Amino acid sequence: SFDTQMLPGFAPLTGRAGVGGSTQLPCGDLPRGIARPGSRSGCALSDPEEYSTVGERLLHIETAADVARLARSVELTRTAARHAMNNRSSRSHCLVQLHHSTRSGSKLIKRRFLLVDLAGSERILKTGVEGEHKKQATTINSSLTVLGRVVRALEHGEFVPFRESTLTMLLRGSFGGKSCTSVVINVAPEHLDETACSLEFGGRLTGVRNSATVELGQDCDGELRRLQGERERLRQVLDKMKQDGFGGRFGSTGCASERRAFTDNQRKMAFEESVFMESRSLLAEAMGSGASESELWALQARADTARFNAENLRMILLRQRSIEGFWIPPKNAYGKRLGQLKALEEQLKLAGGKALLCDTADAPSEGEA
Repeated sequence: SFDTQMLPGFAPLTGRAGVGGSTQLPCGDLPRGIARPGSRSGCALSDPEEYSTVGERLLHIETAADVARLARSVELTRTAARHAMNNRSSRSHCLVQLHHSTRSGSKLIKRRFLLVDLAGSERILKTGVEGEHKKQATTINSSLTVLGRVVRALEHGEFVPFRESTLTMLLRGSFGGKSCTSVVINVAPEHLDETACSLEFGGRLTGVRNSATVELGQDCDGELRRLQGERERLRQVLDKMKQDGFGGRFGSTGCASERRAFTDNQRKMAFEESVFMESRSLLAEAMGSGASESELWALQARADTARFNAENLRMILLRQRSIEGFWIPPKNAYGKRLGQLKALEEQLKLAGGKALLCDTADAPSEGEA
């Protein structure tokens, strides 16, 4: 449940909540990592034309400190660069999804909040960017141009070109159907041309009308049974695929000690990566709370050590995988099914079915994918 201070005009929520990892979009690229219409990591969407990201991991949040820690982590990992008009210009759009579920009697009510921070449009001649930063500015402007066309089409009831940009595909659910969308326009009086463009864009957005509806909720026990049944079905499919040779496995070469070393290296790399992510998050929180220089140095050293160890183990694993006949990687179909299983388990946690996950210890490991 939430236990957090809310801004004026926002009511506090109670229930189970999880945040999907933030998605940084370089913009303008092909929709890699996005589920096609009618699927969300293999699970049905309420809107058959809605797109979503694939491979997110839900982070459970309960307190204001959890929210602040997440916000600092997102800000620390965002891509930014300095140019003539901005000392820290965002080089990517950022999308964070908040999933919230409440159980009221026998009903399960789900809500989803999509928080989007758009990178600002930039005039390349004014910013003076070159090389890679120029390419980033070009793709940012391209995605925002498509977003502008989408808004105009919605305003005039014309064909809406959602599929022309990764950004607009992910925002599709916010521009229609049952959603309620609010927009904040950031302006800078010292940049009059850019401010005028931003205000004009905000004015066009006022012409887009949504029809927000109140969901009555789903049968909670029925939803848990459905998710558990689907999970068991997927586990059986994965077991069958593994038996048929679709999962990752050792080949005919390599002795028992080499195979144990490979498995240990996978486990150690996963541990070092988790230490690096935790240290980076703690570092972001420490920077925001005004920690001492010695504390910041210790956290930075811990993160650097974990990153070095993880990279070293990754290179060792690559060399081991390069040995002919030693390791046979899983097929793409197996990895896709494994992703679907993990998505279902996250949905079970969000729906209050954490107890149902106690028997997942024998589920396929990430190393197999």
